[in-house]
Amino acid sequence: MIFLKNAALIIGVFIIQSLVFHAQAANLGNVTNFQHDGKGGYTITTVEGNKARVIFLKEDVFRIWVAPQGRFTDPANSNLERSQIVIKTDYVAPPTSYSDAGAYYEIAAGKMKLRVNKTPLTFELYSADGNIQIFREAAPIDLATASKQTLISQQSQRFYGGGQQHSSFLHNGKTLQISNGGWDEGGHANPAPFLLSSQGFGVLRNTFAPGQYDLSRSEQVTLKHDENRFDAYYFYGPDFKKIVELYTELTGRPTFLPMWALELGDADCYNRSPGSTIDVVAKIAQKYRDNDMPGGWILPNDGYGCGYTDLGNVVTQLKDLGFYTG
Repeated sequence: MIFLKNAALIIGVFIIQSLVFHAQAANLGNVTNFQHDGKGGYTITTVEGNKARVIFLKEDVFRIWVAPQGRFTDPANSNLERSQIVIKTDYVAPPTSYSDAGAYYEIAAGKMKLRVNKTPLTFELYSADGNIQIFREAAPIDLATASKQTLISQQSQRFYGGGQQHSSFLHNGKTLQISNGGWDEGGHANPAPFLLSSQGFGVLRNTFAPGQYDLSRSEQVTLKHDENRFDAYYFYGPDFKKIVELYTELTGRPTFLPMWALELGDADCYNRSPGSTIDVVAKIAQKYRDNDMPGGWILPNDGYGCGYTDLGNVVTQLKDLGFYTG
């Protein structure tokens, strides 16, 4: 009986501790300490024991990294060496300065100013002159069951990004699924945790966890990932070209395609019957040239399980006609 009582007591304490942890993690709380590392980094501590780091990589790029109970963690992945989100790690921290404005701390970093509100801890980003509000959190970052950031949205604001989102590139009024799911209309086969705003900023969530970006409401947007950590990089353009340039500098530049890859291509399952792969030369490729049509590449097997017949000869003959074979 004593054993059962002790076991029940231990379980009860564990449950209470777990509930306290989640409550503290969910509510970042009010700021109790603000420290500058002398370079581009700032550490913020709250009354709940949570911490956040603001790290400026450039005068127009910074990171907000939140640690529940002060424990900073990297993205969870089985092989970080082979699968990395952030490629560039050798930034030279820009000169920054900060001031205490009473209700908030303000960090100036050349092209922008970041306000760190104290009660409770929330963030706002402004242009360097302070006249243009780039984004403002509608509520503190929430880490209760997922990592969720809610931003105030302008009526005229437009959202793009999210990686490959089939049937959509302007995402207002939609909820983006940042997870691998389907090639058909409405699918998201190759998503990316990156959102681009016409308000002049982009945000990359540094995570492999699935996410949902709720852009369905005109007054605010909610960006959520299914993990108990928050880690995001912000890019200030304010134009799209500059934002994308900063984003790809951090995550890796896109491949510079050869000229033939930018030309017209042809793809189908041409090997539906024995010997038909060789027919793609005479029946398809030759017709391009006979009719003086441009063309740089052909996929004679656009599908899974179509098979190949005499592929080496096909590649050679297509090359003679000026086509690369995929």
